[in-house]
Amino acid sequence: MPCNYQGTRIDRASWDHPVRWDLTAACGIQFEIACEDAAPVSHFNLYLRSGGGWYVAGFAAPPRTSRR
Repeated sequence: MPCNYQGTRIDRASWDHPVRWDLTAACGIQFEIACEDAAPVSHFNLYLRSGGGWYVAGFAAPPRTSRR
């Protein structure tokens, strides 16, 4: 999912990715994000819709650490 803010006036970006998952037995969700430069992004939100309701989890990108 590209996120190109350079040279744009985009204040907010989103992607919709419809899936049909049965999470009734799940105790959590884990995913991995690779982001070379998260500086333009203040935070991330994950929205899940179930039936007539919406659930949201927000998180910030951790600072990048250098590897030696």
